[in-house]
Amino acid sequence: AAHATSVTDSPMSQHYVHSGMVGLDGVKMSKSLGNLELVSRLVARGESPMAIRTLLLDNQYRGDWSYTDEALATATQRLESWKSAMAFEQRGEAEALTTEIFSALSDDLDAPSALQAVDDWAERASEKAVPRDPNLQSVNVAVVVDALLGIKLY
Repeated sequence: AAHATSVTDSPMSQHYVHSGMVGLDGVKMSKSLGNLELVSRLVARGESPMAIRTLLLDNQYRGDWSYTDEALATATQRLESWKSAMAFEQRGEAEALTTEIFSALSDDLDAPSALQAVDDWAERASEKAVPRDPNLQSVNVAVVVDALLGIKLY
């Protein structure tokens, strides 16, 4: 970008995004090292694409992190707890959750905090344990989580 600015005398970009490295077994994943854990391989071995997405979103984009099978198992359990909470009453929850997720994502794309907001909702819903009315036509939490985070709960 600096080279282009010196040639054109105008800035190439107003913003730059720096991303962290993903490691595996204490070493940065890279094609040259042959230590890539490919999403296609994870899905082929039966892992949920939504659990994989949850795992990826649970790490700040700028920070380095390490992939582990344990972290994927934790993401799978988290996703299952959200799905279980869908059985309970959600009236008024979707609007509040939308605000919390937007707020987190607006703050330097803080996806881990957005996931924590869904965790908090699931905990509240499970504690209340009021069965959901299947005839309720309001926007439900599953629609919000899918639209804002790309994670399907159904």
